[in-house]
Amino acid sequence: MRKRFFHAPIFHIHSERKEKKVSWLELFYDLVYVAAFIQLGDAFSQKISIDYFLKSAGIFSAMGLSWTGFTFYANRFTVDDFMHRILVFFQMFCVGAMAISIPSLLSGKPTVFGLSYAFSLVTIAILHLRSGIQQKAGRDYSIYWGGVFLVT
Repeated sequence: MRKRFFHAPIFHIHSERKEKKVSWLELFYDLVYVAAFIQLGDAFSQKISIDYFLKSAGIFSAMGLSWTGFTFYANRFTVDDFMHRILVFFQMFCVGAMAISIPSLLSGKPTVFGLSYAFSLVTIAILHLRSGIQQKAGRDYSIYWGGVFLVT
């Protein structure tokens, strides 16, 4: 029986016999991103121009990097303990802050979006590095991607 407060992550390797299931937390996490992308689309629809299109494409790329970074982590590792949930909820808070700050970012005030984006990537790096420290299988993968997200 695994402890609910703290346990080592399980590293998944693709197998035809064993399929990884999506957790409710991951689905809720994706829903937060859907809301953020809707906010971006709404901000872009207020003023359709080439300038806003390029800015929106940059914002979409940044948010997409954050989203795929966590998704690749969640597909590789299964962790369902208290510390993991705290980190994921903090990540969701960062995504929400990014979504709320999109209108101000498009009007030339990047501070809130930049900070929330940076904290988002640092949280993904912490998740990877935690898995690399606790799990022998996949350690090189975790340390590499944790370093990439920490530097990015």
